[in-house]
Amino acid sequence: MTVSLVLRIFTRFMQKKAFVICVLFFFVSKNWCSAQEHAGKLNFGAKAGINYSMIGNKSSRYAGLVMPSLAGFISYQPVQTATFVAEAGYSGNGFRQQQNDTKYQMDGIDLSLYSMIYPSRTSNDFAFVFGIRPSFLIAHSTEAFKAGSFFSLSDPYNQNKNGQIDVGAVFGISLALSPVVNIELLYQAGLSDRNDASTIKGKPSALEIGLRLNAQGIQDMQQSKAEKLREQVTQYRKGVMLVMLPTPAEAQLAELRRRGAESLIVLIEDNYAVNNHIIMNEFSREFNFCPVFFFYDKDAYKVVSGNTRGIFLNKDFQTDSTISIDTAGYFVSSICYDLSQYTQRNQLGLYVYNDKLVQLEKPFNPNLIDFMNSGNPIDYLNGRKMLTYNPYIIRKKIRKLNSRMLRML
Repeated sequence: MTVSLVLRIFTRFMQKKAFVICVLFFFVSKNWCSAQEHAGKLNFGAKAGINYSMIGNKSSRYAGLVMPSLAGFISYQPVQTATFVAEAGYSGNGFRQQQNDTKYQMDGIDLSLYSMIYPSRTSNDFAFVFGIRPSFLIAHSTEAFKAGSFFSLSDPYNQNKNGQIDVGAVFGISLALSPVVNIELLYQAGLSDRNDASTIKGKPSALEIGLRLNAQGIQDMQQSKAEKLREQVTQYRKGVMLVMLPTPAEAQLAELRRRGAESLIVLIEDNYAVNNHIIMNEFSREFNFCPVFFFYDKDAYKVVSGNTRGIFLNKDFQTDSTISIDTAGYFVSSICYDLSQYTQRNQLGLYVYNDKLVQLEKPFNPNLIDFMNSGNPIDYLNGRKMLTYNPYIIRKKIRKLNSRMLRML
């Protein structure tokens, strides 16, 4: 017995039995659901896919064509182990006659009613799908291939009529790729399929692959992300912010000393001192989200390692060993040049990092870039030092960060 013969026998059997199976399934699942605790989970979304006509299993003179489908759906999960789905949308069904390359196409509006049964009581990642799909034919055509192209023709063998109702039984499987996306493999057994070697009538059986996008999944992911963000911000609220102040590059100063340019070294150090004085004053006055401590970027490796003893500065910019933090919950900020997500260029900003100097995502940073430290953090920081000397710009950025973090609470 060949594979094609097995498929034809299976298809004909399902065309006769599928409707009865679906009716029995709905009856059983209804009574099954009434005996369990209701979950009451409502969902909606969209589904897109392709389907392939299986008319070739019924008559070898035909070969299926791939056609698109698009639908919207609403679902309700009354119990943990079952979901009911109502779906409406467009689907195409096409095939061709292999001898003369004539194409037949049907376009319909489908109304599908599914039941999804989850074998596991603890997971909805996998489901068996059963249902019924009435279809309203809105257009149909026969096209012949001549002179290098297809053109429509009047075909007495194509007895489809616009407005006719076709019915199919649907069964298959659904697999959750994520809380947002499900992939489905469905077989629609055409219960009104009366196509044969001499007559085209009714919607033939089809195999369908589709992606279902769940709006509830998107909402759940957003809520989960927002909750994690609130937890992170709340933790930072209980901790402290460490502000990293720039210092001249040691390699640059060493080269100036080698050349005897001591006066230029003094000028550079004075410029950094003025810049850092402005930053310290503005942070002390404008940032009240949490306590603020200051350290030089040359001690960045100590912050990354978690050893912050003896690195903090007093108001005179001297390291003060009496200053210490009594919490492990700290994060870091720095006014420097970094890569803007929008312009893809380095631009001045107030950037926020975690305790490993990894740049945080939005909304901590309006200009997002993933910060990857390789080797010594100072090597990275030396490439981003920039003096501003502008209290207004610094004050504006600090105020925005402070208000943004307070809103996140």
